[in-house]
Amino acid sequence: MKELLVLPLLMPLGLALVVGLLNLTTPSRLKFLLWSSPPLSLGSWVMLGAGGGAALSAALSATASLPAKRKPKPKAETWQAPAPKAAPSQQWPERDPQEPAPTVSVPFRVVNSKAEQQPDWDQASDADW
Repeated sequence: MKELLVLPLLMPLGLALVVGLLNLTTPSRLKFLLWSSPPLSLGSWVMLGAGGGAALSAALSATASLPAKRKPKPKAETWQAPAPKAAPSQQWPERDPQEPAPTVSVPFRVVNSKAEQQPDWDQASDADW
């Protein structure tokens, strides 16, 4: 089944090579910024581009399919209890277990109250937008 998959994948390359063979008589130059290429036929440029792209694609696919060199996993280490830490220099105040949790006071203000909100879309609005 995989052998049949090669045919549709290589058809664009074959088509580009056929187009290149049909255009071997028209000379042209490629210009890129300040560089200009030597005059070659248009068909040669098409075949060079298609063949170069196919070669680059094949090389990248081949390197991607190679098995990666992986570092061996380290042997499983046994778990060791952490060493006791030195006592902190600052002692935190202790609370009675029955004392309620401390609260935090955060200042806030109401930006939009429900009375100031615009009516829904299905209701008529008298406000000027």
